[in-house]
Formats: sequence, C-alpha cells, structure tokens
Amino acid sequence: MIRTLEGLAAAAGAIALLAVVIVWRLAMGPVSLDFLKPEIARALSARDGAYLVDIDSAELTWAGWRASLDLRVRGARAVARDGRFIGQIPEMSVNLVLPALVRGVIAPTAVEVIGPRLRLLRTAEGSIRWNEADSAALIDQKDTSADFLAQMLAELTAPESADRPLGLLASVRLSGADIVLDD
Repeated sequence: MIRTLEGLAAAAGAIALLAVVIVWRLAMGPVSLDFLKPEIARALSARDGAYLVDIDSAELTWAGWRASLDLRVRGARAVARDGRFIGQIPEMSVNLVLPALVRGVIAPTAVEVIGPRLRLLRTAEGSIRWNEADSAALIDQKDTSADFLAQMLAELTAPESADRPLGLLASVRLSGADIVLDD
C-alpha cells in the first residue's frame, strides 16, 4: 500500500514537473509544430474528403495565464477532392480548447484569418459572388467553392457540440484583409 502511494506521488510529481517545463517553454516564445503538419492539415480538412488542406508551417503560442493556447498556421491551401484549387489563407490563428487538446482533439473556439485577399464581384442582378478572375483570393470561384462555403456555413451555424471539429467555434475574424468589390 505504501509503495503504491509512493508510486502515485512520484507520478504526480513527474507530471507537475513536465507541466512546469511546458509552461516555461511556451512562455519563452512560440514552439514549432512542423512535425505535426500532417495531423493539423488532416484536422482542418473535411471529414468526408470534400476538400483537403495543406499547410506550410505551424506553431503553438501562449500569451499568459489569462489567455489560451493558439495554433498559428501559415500557408494553408484547400484543394477539392478532384484536385481543383479552392482557396488559400496566408496566415491564421486558432484559439484552442485545452481539455480537448489533451485528448488529442483540435477544437477551436475562435479563428482569426490574417491578411486574406478577397475579390468580390457584384453581378448585374445585384448579387455578390467571389470573383473567379482572382486565383489568389481566399476562396476561388469554382463549382467546388460554393459547396465549400455551404459546408462551412452549415458547420458554423450548427448547434454547439464538442463532437464536431468546429462545434465549439464562437467567432471568426478577418484581420488585415484586402477586400476589393468590383461593381
């Protein structure tokens, strides 16, 4: 019985020491997560394979005790199942839920898209759509982009649930966006 208690105390001490080291390392600055790029890209991709995401780099940041962990992703590109380009995001910051992260689930509560370039077109009928002439836009106007936008809107407006990748998402923000409206 005493050995069991000693073992539990040693394990608790080791976990506490590991937590201190992780907090210390995060406080020193961002931690590269490039070794997790395939897993992060898979988490950002559609579960049904409708689109796949590829990323250039990823890092973990922490802004102190009152802030959460942020996953910073650079160079995210989405491609449809048939290989057609859907869009790209130069940089984004994803606010993570720590309990879900401990379970190995990326469950964001906020997403900030940094520096997107959007080119919108106002049609003769008065509707606004993505301009297909700008292939560097956040979302490229192809047959698949309408499906992609519909899927994203459905995911964002669905009831809160920790069972879906975006089920806990409360806000999406664009920062430093370059938006052009062709009228």
